[in-house]
Amino acid sequence: MSAQPELLYPRGTESGAELGEGLTLFPDAQMKWVDLLPGRIFSFKGENNHLESSYPHEVAKVLPWNQGSILLGRDGLIFRDHALQTLGTLRLTPEGSAFRCSDGAVLPDGTLVVGIMDRDMAPECGSFLHIGHQGDVHTLVHNTSVSNGVAVLLGGTQLVWTDSPTQKIFILDIDPHTAIPGSVRVFAEIPGHWGVPDGLAADSEGGVWVALWGGGAVRRLDATGTLTHTLEIPVMHPTSVAFDATDNLWVTTAAVLLSPAARQENPGAGGVWRWRHHLHGFRGLPVLVSSLQLPGTPRE
Repeated sequence: MSAQPELLYPRGTESGAELGEGLTLFPDAQMKWVDLLPGRIFSFKGENNHLESSYPHEVAKVLPWNQGSILLGRDGLIFRDHALQTLGTLRLTPEGSAFRCSDGAVLPDGTLVVGIMDRDMAPECGSFLHIGHQGDVHTLVHNTSVSNGVAVLLGGTQLVWTDSPTQKIFILDIDPHTAIPGSVRVFAEIPGHWGVPDGLAADSEGGVWVALWGGGAVRRLDATGTLTHTLEIPVMHPTSVAFDATDNLWVTTAAVLLSPAARQENPGAGGVWRWRHHLHGFRGLPVLVSSLQLPGTPRE
């Protein structure tokens, strides 16, 4: 498909993000995203983007929580109320380590899946985790490298996830009794000339949309893993993708690898882009909200 997306951010004299990531639709129709490396969190309210908060460490994503939001930070989860005040934390990485959270998602029962990776991207030393309602941690996949995009599929019984350097998107069945994902198998192999699989989004027809780092495109795979659509973007490094409340498709991008001269030539790098619904014709899935218990409160 040749339809071009519109650039929503930056505007005017603003510069783009170093590493835009983590696009997420919230129940109030806000789209939240992050500039991951400097720990900046942004929100789009309607057409207006604003800096919501910033942290002295990386923030990979912000997820909806029934008491506010949950941040995926360097050390683990940060629980915030609706006024953006921190209520508690849950450490997921060893103290003083080089690890940080990467991508994550809310599951249909309100629990979470979260990737952990080495900040220097050392291979096969990360993990893909399930976080239960009481903060209990279960490792789903050991020895991952760059755990990235994850999305719950239509029907809520499976999720897709990628460990980017493998060039594969995996599918995990959610156990109907424990609600914990397992049974990892390959959903699709991504050809190297497409780029590296990064962020993922699922649609209401069973499809998966994948942002392709280095590939300058977002591609859709159907429920069988077959390519059906390609949406080209005029920057090389798309990073995350999500549907908004009216089924437009959004994508974040990165400028972190570009020289100052290259950034001048590519003003949309590090920007947030959007394809209107009529350009792709698909719908997103309902917003899932976490119901994790605040750490430190009595177990139910």
